[in-house]
Amino acid sequence: NINSATINGLTASLTPEVNTYTGFSGGVYYSTPLSNNVHFRPEVNYTQKGFSIDASSSVDLFGIDLPIGVEAVTKINTINLQLPISYSFINNDKVEMYAYAGPTLGYATNAFVQTKANFIFDFNIMKIDINMNDNSNQRFEAGALAGLGLGIKTSSGKILIETEYQHGLNATLKTPIVSVGATNKSFGFSVGYAINI
Repeated sequence: NINSATINGLTASLTPEVNTYTGFSGGVYYSTPLSNNVHFRPEVNYTQKGFSIDASSSVDLFGIDLPIGVEAVTKINTINLQLPISYSFINNDKVEMYAYAGPTLGYATNAFVQTKANFIFDFNIMKIDINMNDNSNQRFEAGALAGLGLGIKTSSGKILIETEYQHGLNATLKTPIVSVGATNKSFGFSVGYAINI
């Protein structure tokens, strides 16, 4: 998962530059046919979401520009229920190509901010836990997803290769670094195996 966020509540001139954070996602799904080419496939996934904000510059030391800066990485561990509908536009004995889309509902189990300083090397400064029970934060996240997939068929199922985009529809937390709301978005790649049952 390549994650980022939209920072809400600041004017454009004050909004910090938000960089990506790469996390892990894994889970299970069940696919049931609605017609020949249309399937309903509810999923439950564990997903690491987040984003990075940094402020950096450089220092001239004996004619060499050395980077110096501070980075704050917000990490959110979530359980996601996804309810997409898939449509197979190619489906033969060897391969299946499909598109899917639908709503998502996420629950944040915990979250924290890891701050780092950079001067030639990276140094961890501190880890700040985010209180998800605080009224300013929201454990539940409603969202939407859309993706494309390739299924390579085998005797007992198929190998799955998928890419998808997810977008949160509500701000989930107020980061302690900038004290404004953040709405998650992510772009993911996955490989899996579907078993015929």
